[in-house]
This record gives sequence, C-alpha cells and structure tokens, in this order.
Amino acid sequence: MRTAHTSLRPSSFRTGTDHNSNGRPDVTWLTAAGTTATGAYLSDTTQTFLAFELDSTEYAETDAAVMVTYNSNDTSVKWTLPTAPSGTSWHVALDTTQPPGAAPPM
Repeated sequence: MRTAHTSLRPSSFRTGTDHNSNGRPDVTWLTAAGTTATGAYLSDTTQTFLAFELDSTEYAETDAAVMVTYNSNDTSVKWTLPTAPSGTSWHVALDTTQPPGAAPPM
C-alpha cells in the first residue's frame, strides 16, 4: 500500500492545510460518525475509533483520497463513511478483519 500511494509516505508532517487549492486539507481526522474529529475527541482516551482521510492529489496521485480507519476495540464499531471527493467513490483496498485473499465486504 505504501509503495502504491505516496500520500502514505509523506516527506513532511501533514497540517490540515489545503496546499494545492482544491478546497480539501491534506489530512482530515474523523470520528465514527464520519464528522471531523475535534481536539476533545482526539484527546479522549476512551475513544476506540479513529479515521483519517488524506487528499492524495497533494501528492500527485491519480486517486483523489485515501481513507484509513482504526478500531482498537475488540468489538465492531459501526461508522459512517464520509462522502467521497467529487466525481469519485470509495472502494476497499485492504481489510484486516478478513482472511488473506478474501473479497472485501461492501
């Protein structure tokens, strides 16, 4: 994954800033509700879910965005996928809850 997506191996820290004037920040941190995570959410040690969306166009990728989600709980978390960037749709590239070679759930 990191080889295929330069946005997963940046040369500098992401700042939540739109560097290429497309109206999207380089990184957006998200809650399970699919909303932007606040400082309070990010500081809450009881939260077990965290996601981030990377604006891949900041790294000259052909994909518009990369979404990464984490659930540190031992049970499933129902979460809301945010709207994909205009003119695109999300697809699952990797799901660590599935055995190797299994088709991603949709």
